Amino acid sequence: MNNKVEDILTKLRGKKVTEVIAGGSNGSIVVLNFGESEFCLFVKCVWRLELINTIITGWNESNHSVYGNMTKKIKELANDVIKNTESNNFYDLKLHFISGKTLNLFCDVTPYYQPEDYDENWVICDIRSNQCYAINKNYEIIISKYK
Repeated sequence: MNNKVEDILTKLRGKKVTEVIAGGSNGSIVVLNFGESEFCLFVKCVWRLELINTIITGWNESNHSVYGNMTKKIKELANDVIKNTESNNFYDLKLHFISGKTLNLFCDVTPYYQPEDYDENWVICDIRSNQCYAINKNYEIIISKYK
């Protein structure tokens, strides 16, 4: 994994989730904000939220803005704190929280994914340094500005 991405993931440890944006017009896309406007994670790939040996919710459940199980359950991460992060060679990511919950991201947007207009798995942004790192469908890290 890219050293900059690894560095940001390390910096997430101990950070509180200050905002969760999900459901409604976002569909299964989840946005997590961390710290005092320090980091932002855009989850566009398949994901699942777990607690020990239980699945709490996943990307394919109801995303109704108020009543959807996916929306309600993923928003419960607000105010939780990152305990640890893990990643692998395919950029799948695990965010472990103090509460015991784990958010698993599975990079399912692959080189042969269609349609061509959707080509990112997840994006992590260091807001203060104005840098974003996207994992694209070719498993490359694309660097861009946050603003």
